[in-house]
Amino acid sequence: MNRILIFLLLIFAACKKAEIPRYSGGSSLSFMYAEDSLSYSFVLEGAGRMVDTIYIPIYLTGLLSDQDRAFELEILPQSTAVKGQHYELTDMLFPAKATTYSYPIIIYNHADLTKAPKTLKIGFRENKNFQLGATGSFQNLGATAQNGDPNFVYTFPTFQLKLTNVLAKPTTWNVETDYYFGAYSNAKFLFMMEVLKMHDFRTTSRGGKVEYADILNFLQRLRIGLKNYELSHGGPLLDEFGQRVII
Repeated sequence: MNRILIFLLLIFAACKKAEIPRYSGGSSLSFMYAEDSLSYSFVLEGAGRMVDTIYIPIYLTGLLSDQDRAFELEILPQSTAVKGQHYELTDMLFPAKATTYSYPIIIYNHADLTKAPKTLKIGFRENKNFQLGATGSFQNLGATAQNGDPNFVYTFPTFQLKLTNVLAKPTTWNVETDYYFGAYSNAKFLFMMEVLKMHDFRTTSRGGKVEYADILNFLQRLRIGLKNYELSHGGPLLDEFGQRVII
């Protein structure tokens, strides 16, 4: 009995001395989105606005902190947008005890956006608090990703914002949108916005809010709308290429 007791005490002592390994790597930041770019049109998003704010999700890999931590962004050479004219970056502080942060960028509706789009491409710069984050997708451990997929987080080391004040094919119009509604044209897009009172037709699997069940409803409403247009105008709706709009 005494031998058994001594043996158990030795095991307990050994377990007590053993330390549980802890994560010792650094912290890193990545942009978290469905894609590595976003298109913003003042025609669609901010009609009549001269200033707006967009929020870019940032994802933390590594240990949380009890304090806000400064991070750094750099403007990459591919950028054509001008600071103070098209955009302003805000304070770069990653919040304490957070794994995600929606970073605000102020954007301006400058007159030259009606002539040509401007792009702002940004990336992280390493500092004492953060390393550069990874690229790709990995299992979601609690963050709310902006890609509509609750199981995975998609991260990128850079992010590109395209600014315009003319009607053009948005980045939210993808191959899936083509499949359901047909090839893009400005006339079709304007008609869809007028009938459905929305401009983002991405499904949840593509980072949007549209369920597949909504698609059938949209198609029915659009086709009825086209039929009514043709009856009231005595002919089909034509796009900017002279082609009949078909949905």
